[in-house]
Amino acid sequence: NNEPFGASLTPMPDGSLLVYRALPNHVLGLEPGDLVLGYDGVPWWRLYRQLLAIEMPIRLLGSWGSTDRSFEHSMFICAGLNWHLFDTIDIKKYGTDEIVSLPTNLLANQRGIIWGNEQLPVPGVEMPDFVNQDYITWGVVDGTQIGYIYVASWHWEEQYRISEQWYEAVNELMNHHETIGLIVDFRLNYGGDMRQAHSGYTLLFDERITAVSFDVRGDPDDHLDMVPSRTHTAGMFIIPGSSSTFYDKPIAVLIGPGAVSNGDWESLRMGFHPRVRTFGKATNGAFTLSDFPNLGDDWFFTKATGSGYLIDGHVYLAHTGVQPNTRVWLERDDVAAGRDTVVEAAMRWIEGRRPHRVRGRVLP
Repeated sequence: NNEPFGASLTPMPDGSLLVYRALPNHVLGLEPGDLVLGYDGVPWWRLYRQLLAIEMPIRLLGSWGSTDRSFEHSMFICAGLNWHLFDTIDIKKYGTDEIVSLPTNLLANQRGIIWGNEQLPVPGVEMPDFVNQDYITWGVVDGTQIGYIYVASWHWEEQYRISEQWYEAVNELMNHHETIGLIVDFRLNYGGDMRQAHSGYTLLFDERITAVSFDVRGDPDDHLDMVPSRTHTAGMFIIPGSSSTFYDKPIAVLIGPGAVSNGDWESLRMGFHPRVRTFGKATNGAFTLSDFPNLGDDWFFTKATGSGYLIDGHVYLAHTGVQPNTRVWLERDDVAAGRDTVVEAAMRWIEGRRPHRVRGRVLP
């Protein structure tokens, strides 16, 4: 929730922060397309490193990154939540590129819930209601035959109905609409239990795929001693495809640093589908289980108890992140026009892969 700042930010290649969503009548006049540069005349990319060096707490959005790149991403997107440490905020306005410095104390009166999910609305498809924990939504993009599914969690509790909704979404877009392709959006996914994805995989995949497994620490005194997990076995990770059904059309999977834990896992496992191409940025890289040793009421830390790995070569996945086939992220002009750059790239790919009919024959 970005309420204390009233706008949502995502990093640009030059280290500035793109405003891609802002509350109406924002107290600083922030609008999509504006760039937040930093505070008190110093770029944020330099300030956050100074804050870490002096062990100053930084208020975060979401989780820490599990790779250097996703860690940096988490440091960037929380820039707006740390305004209280500085006197002025530096903003480059869209359209004029005028740089203005405004007093941060204006933000003390900012109110209104606004989410930092690094996704723009897609016409015809309702976005998940993060506030009320409704994590899966789907539909057909307006004016197209492209199905779209947001999956923001793989939570295991029955109240969220993740498995049922995932199956329902895939089934509806496979069998009740004449879709030419699917977009599955994991760019914000809080993780959960991989078994919640299996119901939909029985529809999407036409074969069982065994490709990953999990090791845990074997000796608390030997950091590198790893042994097979008794619970998270290769059998638990099997993609349960069925020969009776298969989605043989393009599937674009949208990924990014906000795909954490089982968001990482399903970004990886969806990539085993032969018609999948991934778009976005690398995922968080949190392919681990963790526990939370007790330090009392005021402090906590997490300790990784193991790591997933690729069976082929026994390659551990912790701190790696799933890399996209097409690296693309939100762009300033698109955001100002209300377009999601990542979605646009995925739709162009699907449109380019659709079958074409020539004199009664279907050409792939």
